[in-house]
Amino acid sequence: MFMPYAERLRCVSEWYVQLLAESLGKAQDRQGKTVHAGRTPIVAVGTTDMHAQTQLHQEGPHDKTVTTIDVADWGAPTLADRVPELDSAGKLAGKTFAELNTIARESNEEALFGSGRPSDALILDRIGARELGGLLYTLMATVAYEGELLDVCAYDQPGVEAYKKIMKTRL
Repeated sequence: MFMPYAERLRCVSEWYVQLLAESLGKAQDRQGKTVHAGRTPIVAVGTTDMHAQTQLHQEGPHDKTVTTIDVADWGAPTLADRVPELDSAGKLAGKTFAELNTIARESNEEALFGSGRPSDALILDRIGARELGGLLYTLMATVAYEGELLDVCAYDQPGVEAYKKIMKTRL
């Protein structure tokens, strides 16, 4: 599960899911031993998908990890300033969108931890070229490293080649 708490980072989630699946989804390790390695990557975006998928993450099979991404500085106004009618109880006064996202993310992580579920968080200072470049590099490096730990080649995709060959004969 790869869950940025920012709609603007959905495309990073989609890219990472593709990278993870094609790099680590392997039938055999480097010695030719059958391993059926890889994780099932899922695209999710923050509070929207957090609510929809939390039940599965909290109480479903112990076969998932949850990686969240948050942004420390959105440079955004407070929620009460933008949508005052949402703050009838006064609990949102002075809170920024970034603070509300962080509260949601940290609450989810605390609940996952309490259920013994693995999770980690990546926090970007802001959404900029440097931060996105660093994030993409980090994600590529972790996939390569995980390939080494699994003893699979993270740089080929024989499963993709199989359907391409079949499709080519049908065209």
